[in-house]
Amino acid sequence: MKLGQRAVGFLQGCAGLALFAMLLIVTIDVAGRHFFAKPLVGATELTQYAMAITVFAGLPVICLRRTHITISLFDGWLGPQAQRIQGLLVGAASTIVLAAQAWVLWQEAGWLHEMGSVIGYLQLPTYPAAYGMAVLSGMAAVASLWSGLFPPAWAQPRDSGSGSSEAGVSHDMH
Repeated sequence: MKLGQRAVGFLQGCAGLALFAMLLIVTIDVAGRHFFAKPLVGATELTQYAMAITVFAGLPVICLRRTHITISLFDGWLGPQAQRIQGLLVGAASTIVLAAQAWVLWQEAGWLHEMGSVIGYLQLPTYPAAYGMAVLSGMAAVASLWSGLFPPAWAQPRDSGSGSSEAGVSHDMH
């Protein structure tokens, strides 16, 4: 198994576990609140951390696989070569935005660490989540660059007028 496939599997596992943790946290909190008048202490903070893991662990996977939602406004008008160029330009723009996001989050994480920032009742430090989001954003930037330069075979330019997105759902706005 390739390292990239292991990394994707690990990130998908992290996102899945965090999503399942959110389900458990909310279920326990609601059941405790309604049936026993005892909500789960720190449910909000735990849900916030789990949400960050779910979103940011999925980001590199989505960028690498090019499975984000797309709107194919120009696919019917562009030939295969123009679609390749469009893919490169979109990949480059995504890479720049994600790299900038990673840099800003890294700077913010350092500031949060210096300030000793914590959230909620559990007094959880915020900087580990910010550092994690920065690293995962950086991974997403690399994944976006990689998939822009070396798109998967199924993401190659389509024939004019096919009207389907990479995820197999039509979003044409012709």
